[in-house]
Amino acid sequence: MIDRYGLPIYKSSDKNYIWDGKSGGRPLSTSTYRYILKWIEPDTKLTVSHSVWLLIKNRE
Repeated sequence: MIDRYGLPIYKSSDKNYIWDGKSGGRPLSTSTYRYILKWIEPDTKLTVSHSVWLLIKNRE
């Protein structure tokens, strides 16, 4: 996940990852973030990428 300026917020290569909505132990600010999923297809060995924009609203 990256912020709107392209700075990384969260990254994992674990297949069973869980993200707590925090970066550096602090809740993220209300803003728009880009979530990017990348994987390699096992049969073709091609890299696939899918991204989506998320709006996170921090109510604290």
